[in-house]
Amino acid sequence: MVHSADEQQEAAQQQQAAQQQPQQQQEAAPQQQQPAQQQPAAGQAVPEGTVVQKLPDGCSTQAAGGIEYYNCGGTYYRAAFQENNLVYVSTPPPQ
Repeated sequence: MVHSADEQQEAAQQQQAAQQQPQQQQEAAPQQQQPAQQQPAAGQAVPEGTVVQKLPDGCSTQAAGGIEYYNCGGTYYRAAFQENNLVYVSTPPPQ
């Protein structure tokens, strides 16, 4: 069976993409597996992506784009699951 140069190039690109995908998943895994941290202190700056088990006191809810955000003194969180546990992940303010 004879393949054109374009078909061979496309096949090579697909193979390369398939080999890179597991590596990208492995690199992302440590971020997803970070254990939830304890509740941040009131007024404490929280880096984006920080996972907490419980929201600080006094948070208000805000819906944007069909997603519910929690505004906790200017730090925004979204609910997420870590294994079977409900956690909250700090996120940029909704647009």
